Amino acid sequence: MDAIDVQAEKPARPIQREVGFCEAVDKFWMGWTVKGRASRSEMIFAFWFHFFITTFVVQVSVNLSTLEAWVDGDAQIMESLMPLGSALLCTYWVVSILPTIFIFIRRLHDTGRSGWWLLLVLLLVPLPLVWWWLHLPSEPSTNRYGAIPNVVES
Repeated sequence: MDAIDVQAEKPARPIQREVGFCEAVDKFWMGWTVKGRASRSEMIFAFWFHFFITTFVVQVSVNLSTLEAWVDGDAQIMESLMPLGSALLCTYWVVSILPTIFIFIRRLHDTGRSGWWLLLVLLLVPLPLVWWWLHLPSEPSTNRYGAIPNVVES
Protein backbone atom coordinates (compact mmCIF):
# COMPACT_ATOMS: atom_id res chain seq x y z
CA MET A 1 0.00 0.00 0.00
CA ASP A 2 1.16 3.45 -0.83
CA ALA A 3 1.15 5.94 1.94
CA ILE A 4 -0.99 8.85 0.96
CA ASP A 5 0.11 12.15 2.41
CA VAL A 6 -3.12 13.77 3.43
CA GLN A 7 -2.71 17.24 4.69
CA ALA A 8 -5.48 18.70 6.71
CA GLU A 9 -6.98 21.57 4.82
CA LYS A 10 -6.75 24.84 6.62
CA PRO A 11 -10.01 26.70 6.77
CA ALA A 12 -10.00 29.67 4.47
CA ARG A 13 -9.43 32.95 6.25
CA PRO A 14 -12.59 35.06 6.11
CA ILE A 15 -12.42 38.02 3.79
CA GLN A 16 -12.71 41.28 5.68
CA ARG A 17 -14.02 44.24 3.72
CA GLU A 18 -12.78 47.76 4.29
CA VAL A 19 -15.20 50.12 5.97
CA GLY A 20 -15.83 53.30 4.02
CA PHE A 21 -15.54 56.78 5.49
CA CYS A 22 -19.30 57.38 5.87
CA GLU A 23 -19.91 53.95 7.38
CA ALA A 24 -17.05 54.46 9.85
CA VAL A 25 -18.44 57.84 10.92
CA ASP A 26 -21.87 56.27 11.35
CA LYS A 27 -20.41 53.47 13.47
CA PHE A 28 -18.43 56.04 15.45
CA TRP A 29 -21.55 57.98 16.46
CA MET A 30 -23.93 55.03 16.74
CA GLY A 31 -21.50 52.60 18.35
CA TRP A 32 -22.06 53.57 21.97
CA THR A 33 -20.83 50.23 23.26
CA VAL A 34 -17.58 48.61 24.28
CA LYS A 35 -18.82 45.17 23.26
CA GLY A 36 -17.60 43.71 20.00
CA ARG A 37 -14.77 44.59 17.69
CA ALA A 38 -13.84 47.46 15.36
CA SER A 39 -11.72 47.03 12.25
CA ARG A 40 -8.60 49.03 11.55
CA SER A 41 -10.24 51.02 8.75
CA GLU A 42 -13.18 51.86 11.01
CA MET A 43 -10.89 53.32 13.66
CA ILE A 44 -8.67 55.21 11.20
CA PHE A 45 -11.59 56.82 9.36
CA ALA A 46 -13.22 57.77 12.66
CA PHE A 47 -9.92 59.32 13.77
CA TRP A 48 -9.69 61.40 10.57
CA PHE A 49 -13.33 62.50 10.91
CA HIS A 50 -12.62 63.60 14.48
CA PHE A 51 -9.46 65.41 13.31
CA PHE A 52 -11.28 67.28 10.51
CA ILE A 53 -14.17 68.35 12.74
CA THR A 54 -11.77 69.54 15.45
CA THR A 55 -9.73 71.47 12.87
CA PHE A 56 -12.89 73.06 11.47
CA VAL A 57 -14.15 74.09 14.91
CA VAL A 58 -10.73 75.52 15.85
CA GLN A 59 -10.71 77.49 12.59
CA VAL A 60 -14.19 78.85 13.34
CA SER A 61 -12.98 79.79 16.83
CA VAL A 62 -9.95 81.62 15.42
CA ASN A 63 -12.12 83.42 12.88
CA LEU A 64 -14.52 84.51 15.60
CA SER A 65 -11.66 85.81 17.71
CA THR A 66 -10.32 87.87 14.79
CA LEU A 67 -13.73 89.21 13.90
CA GLU A 68 -12.82 92.54 15.46
CA ALA A 69 -11.50 93.83 12.14
CA TRP A 70 -14.81 92.96 10.47
CA VAL A 71 -17.05 94.69 13.01
CA ASP A 72 -14.97 97.87 13.27
CA GLY A 73 -13.93 97.19 16.84
CA ASP A 74 -17.42 97.15 18.40
CA ALA A 75 -16.54 95.88 21.89
CA GLN A 76 -20.02 94.62 22.73
CA ILE A 77 -20.13 92.33 19.68
CA MET A 78 -16.60 91.09 20.38
CA GLU A 79 -17.40 90.26 24.01
CA SER A 80 -20.36 88.16 22.92
CA LEU A 81 -18.57 86.33 20.05
CA MET A 82 -15.16 85.52 21.54
CA PRO A 83 -16.29 82.78 23.96
CA LEU A 84 -18.49 81.19 21.27
CA GLY A 85 -15.57 79.50 19.50
CA SER A 86 -14.20 78.01 22.70
CA ALA A 87 -17.68 76.87 23.68
CA LEU A 88 -18.10 75.13 20.30
CA LEU A 89 -14.80 73.29 20.68
CA CYS A 90 -15.45 72.24 24.28
CA THR A 91 -18.96 71.08 23.40
CA TYR A 92 -17.68 68.95 20.52
CA TRP A 93 -14.98 67.38 22.67
CA VAL A 94 -17.42 66.59 25.48
CA VAL A 95 -19.89 65.02 23.05
CA SER A 96 -17.25 62.98 21.21
CA ILE A 97 -15.05 61.75 24.09
CA LEU A 98 -17.12 58.64 24.87
CA PRO A 99 -17.47 57.43 21.27
CA THR A 100 -13.72 57.94 20.85
CA ILE A 101 -12.90 55.87 23.92
CA PHE A 102 -15.41 53.20 22.88
CA ILE A 103 -13.96 52.80 19.38
CA PHE A 104 -10.44 52.50 20.81
CA ILE A 105 -11.64 49.79 23.21
CA ARG A 106 -13.39 47.89 20.40
CA ARG A 107 -10.22 48.21 18.32
CA LEU A 108 -8.15 46.72 21.14
CA HIS A 109 -10.72 43.91 21.34
CA ASP A 110 -10.16 43.28 17.63
CA THR A 111 -6.45 42.69 18.27
CA GLY A 112 -7.26 40.33 21.15
CA ARG A 113 -6.51 42.71 24.03
CA SER A 114 -8.69 43.94 26.83
CA GLY A 115 -9.99 47.49 26.70
CA TRP A 116 -8.44 48.07 30.11
CA TRP A 117 -5.08 48.43 28.34
CA LEU A 118 -6.31 51.85 27.23
CA LEU A 119 -5.74 53.04 30.80
CA LEU A 120 -2.01 52.87 30.02
CA VAL A 121 -2.54 56.08 28.06
CA LEU A 122 -3.02 57.85 31.41
CA LEU A 123 0.58 57.00 32.27
CA LEU A 124 1.79 58.54 28.95
CA VAL A 125 4.88 56.31 29.01
CA PRO A 126 3.47 53.38 26.98
CA LEU A 127 1.44 55.60 24.63
CA PRO A 128 3.42 54.46 21.54
CA LEU A 129 2.75 50.84 22.55
CA VAL A 130 -1.02 51.37 22.73
CA TRP A 131 -0.92 53.34 19.46
CA TRP A 132 0.93 50.41 17.83
CA TRP A 133 -1.64 47.92 19.19
CA LEU A 134 -4.46 49.99 17.68
CA HIS A 135 -2.87 49.59 14.24
CA LEU A 136 -2.23 45.84 14.35
CA PRO A 137 -4.21 43.66 11.95
CA SER A 138 -7.38 41.98 13.16
CA GLU A 139 -7.20 38.54 14.71
CA PRO A 140 -7.98 36.08 11.93
CA SER A 141 -10.79 34.32 13.77
CA THR A 142 -13.52 34.90 16.30
CA ASN A 143 -12.05 35.82 19.67
CA ARG A 144 -13.57 36.26 23.13
CA TYR A 145 -14.83 39.72 22.16
CA GLY A 146 -16.86 38.65 19.16
CA ALA A 147 -16.83 37.77 15.50
CA ILE A 148 -14.51 39.29 12.92
CA PRO A 149 -15.88 42.71 11.95
CA ASN A 150 -17.01 43.45 8.38
CA VAL A 151 -16.72 39.90 7.02
CA VAL A 152 -17.78 39.42 3.42
CA GLU A 153 -20.17 36.48 3.14
CA SER A 154 -19.24 34.25 0.24
